[in-house]
Amino acid sequence: LLRLALLHGQNQNIGSAMEAASSALRVQKLNSNFVVAARTLHFLAGLQLQERQYKSALSYYAEALRLETNLYGKYSEECAKSLNAIGTVRSLQNEFKMAMDSHKEALNVLKECHGEDVQGNPLVSQTLCQIGAVYYRERNSLSTIKSQSGDYTTFIEAGMLEIIGRAHEERGSYKMAIAFFEEKLLFLENAATNDVTQDELA
Repeated sequence: LLRLALLHGQNQNIGSAMEAASSALRVQKLNSNFVVAARTLHFLAGLQLQERQYKSALSYYAEALRLETNLYGKYSEECAKSLNAIGTVRSLQNEFKMAMDSHKEALNVLKECHGEDVQGNPLVSQTLCQIGAVYYRERNSLSTIKSQSGDYTTFIEAGMLEIIGRAHEERGSYKMAIAFFEEKLLFLENAATNDVTQDELA
């Protein structure tokens, strides 16, 4: 059934793919095959994303995360991947704080898995890049532009911007790396200007 769902998905026959994958999921749960069930939930979530059915996609990813937590424990790469997937959907819904919280939780999970020195870990680099993507989506969102509130401060810290820049550099995304290094410089320049203004007012 799952192979049939995959074939339907490859042919962009989303309805048939959903039907076959849902049937496969029921069988997997009945047989207590939760490892494969978690993968099927990810597949179903991906199909819903293609249809921009974000609420349903979140529901599937959340269920996958529950299964993976029971299977592998909270601190596992599988859980980190699901948290990142949830963060991506939240970002697409313009729920930036929730998206950032999910990606940060994924980063903490990976640090628990591999220790603080996670440089060079591809999943860590991917997570950092996703954090950066949320930052840019939030900063450039229409609601932020209209409000002119500058309220895209979910994680704006010079150190974090540099870490994300280095993650892009590791992945060979040099244009994005440069963008984040420039963002860090801008952040530091603005901070210095604000400090001067505060000194003048004092």
